[in-house]
Amino acid sequence: MVCKEEVCGWFKDLSGAERIELFCSLLHMCVPIELRFIGSCLEDLARKDFIYLRDAEIKANDIAEIKKLTPDFTDEGTRSRTSFYLALLYSSNNACSHAMFELLSCLEPSLRGESAPCMDPVDSAFAEDVILILTMAANHPAFTFSQRQQLYKDLKTVEKLLQELSGKVSKIKCFM
Repeated sequence: MVCKEEVCGWFKDLSGAERIELFCSLLHMCVPIELRFIGSCLEDLARKDFIYLRDAEIKANDIAEIKKLTPDFTDEGTRSRTSFYLALLYSSNNACSHAMFELLSCLEPSLRGESAPCMDPVDSAFAEDVILILTMAANHPAFTFSQRQQLYKDLKTVEKLLQELSGKVSKIKCFM
């Protein structure tokens, strides 16, 4: 028997990327009526932050704002804005998702030092940010299927590379 409190405690201790990955996996297992109910609950929860996030949401869905992001992921501000924009990107915004995909395509080669100075993979905040960004993108419905496949492949490559380089990147824990 699974104890709800233990599962909630375990979930709370996961990183943001691990929570998103798990939550997306669980959503894919739901039937349509469950998804509609969950959507209603999410709408209600999101309503409280609507005013606060409205201006940021407009920026996140503006192609000019996305193109202002630089592929310099060594900059914490760039990583922060990228994850923030991914969180607020509309699922139907193909133009911005394409621009975001172009930006994210620079990430994996940069880690290898192929295009820009190699980033410091030992920094755990950097590693968590990169994994979060790629996890969000690989699961975001605004990206095409082939883009999500490529982003997922990049995510796994980056996880492996960061793990080899720093030994600090955690893997998603399995529970059954």
